[in-house]
Amino acid sequence: MPQLVPLRGNAAQNVAIIYSLFATCKIHDVNVYEWLKYVLTAMPTFPSSGSKNCCRRIVPSCADEKLINEP
Repeated sequence: MPQLVPLRGNAAQNVAIIYSLFATCKIHDVNVYEWLKYVLTAMPTFPSSGSKNCCRRIVPSCADEKLINEP
């Protein structure tokens, strides 16, 4: 049986942020896989300044309709 390795440094906080974003996707019926694929492909085009506008583009609750799960 594999042993779990405790997270050190900022790793625990980073994992908590990612899990929170995934949970937000689920609450807003956003497809987690499609959202993550969008974020990872769109991020290189964002300005390095981290403006509020680019942050809004990746928040799951503001997701584009094409990322919303079909009922």
